[in-house]
Amino acid sequence: MKSIYKNKGDVIKKIIIGLLVIILMSVAVWFAVTAAADAHREQSLKILENGIRRSALECYANEGIYPESIDYLIENYGLYINEDEYIVHYSPIASNIMPDIRVIEK
Repeated sequence: MKSIYKNKGDVIKKIIIGLLVIILMSVAVWFAVTAAADAHREQSLKILENGIRRSALECYANEGIYPESIDYLIENYGLYINEDEYIVHYSPIASNIMPDIRVIEK
């Protein structure tokens, strides 16, 4: 029987090249997905931190003082924090100075 390829080396080279292309594309997609997930995580942290700051500023504008705790903002200003995903460090300094606010992913 006559082969359509001149030798078996051509077939092996084409298979290896095809596998390498598939592997390289898979690695590129994995890096892209990982980078997007990291960017989303960072953006979520910033959004939550900015929301806490806005709530604290709203409290200061309405009441003339920054709240003593994050719980006050949750109860009175509709702030929601997913405590399963985030740890919030809310440290009041004085009633007229913006508290130290940091959000950390669990």
